[in-house]
Amino acid sequence: MLTMLKRFFFAVALLITAQSASFAAEKSAAFGNAETGKAKAAACSGCHGMGGNSAVAAYPRLAGQSAPYIVAQLQAFKSGQRVNPIMQAQSAALSDQDMKDIAAYFSAQKRGYGTAKATTAKTIAKLYRNGDAQRGIPACAACHGQSG
Repeated sequence: MLTMLKRFFFAVALLITAQSASFAAEKSAAFGNAETGKAKAAACSGCHGMGGNSAVAAYPRLAGQSAPYIVAQLQAFKSGQRVNPIMQAQSAALSDQDMKDIAAYFSAQKRGYGTAKATTAKTIAKLYRNGDAQRGIPACAACHGQSG
């Protein structure tokens, strides 16, 4: 009886592992090909920096950002839901597959970090973790997690 039970649990564990691997591969394929995206993202580097690490505060850093988020933002620019003349022009010619490939590329890049004065960093860290109820600012970590 015990051996039969062990075999059953082993089979269930094997099935779960196979399902997880299948889901991960399917999820990765759903968000494009990073290698293909690298070539397609070349035009993005003018503003967003090499590998998506912009040195200019006005342009968001895309490196390490989640692929679904990048795709959603590109689609919003293309549809006009988000208004930015530069990004609307850049996204206008992108197909859904182009967006997925670009998103896969940027999400696979190592995120760079900026610099800030120690006092500024402490203030921002506190705001990020706790928010500011008096000013109606929720904690960033509530949605973005402790590590952003």
